[in-house]
Amino acid sequence: MTNKYILSHPVFSPHNAKIFSKENTWKILDILQEAGSKGLTEKEIQEKLESDENISISRGSTYNILDRLYEFEWIHRYYDTDVEARRYCFEIERDIVDIDKDFDKIIVESQEKYIEKNLFPIFESLFKKSLDDLMNNEDYKNWLPQDGEKAYCKRHRKSHEAEEFFGSILEIAISAYLDSKQFNQFLVKNMFAEERLKSRK
Repeated sequence: MTNKYILSHPVFSPHNAKIFSKENTWKILDILQEAGSKGLTEKEIQEKLESDENISISRGSTYNILDRLYEFEWIHRYYDTDVEARRYCFEIERDIVDIDKDFDKIIVESQEKYIEKNLFPIFESLFKKSLDDLMNNEDYKNWLPQDGEKAYCKRHRKSHEAEEFFGSILEIAISAYLDSKQFNQFLVKNMFAEERLKSRK
């Protein structure tokens, strides 16, 4: 079973919001995320909805939801010749927040070399330490993403579970910094906050 590190995902358009207003949409995404890289056929998804979630749903309704999720690039699909059926897989959504594209472009163009030189090595050091610490703790090692080719997405040939794992670590690290006394001191020093905030965590 694939680990789930991110428990919610952004919805950025009215079209997305409409399909995600249906509870069955979220159930299907949960089922596909837990299924991992191999994915599930339409029939298997319908059977899991009925057996695991106690949801009565027609093949047609299941297909319609899958088709819309594919259209919005929340899932991808491929034809499995072994079972002679199309399989659906969860497509990781990395954009936890929707950043203005112009601002994103400015930061990338102006800070790309700095980020690559100074931050990438720190990120990789954090990833390595996190992997080692989880591996060496019997209570935590179940949080490790699956490795090896069996965990690779059939379309992208890499593990989306691992992407979500490492992305979550960065999100946690960023949140810890933004909540820290050190960040408050930075805000005060650069005149983005009152002096009294300097000592508050």
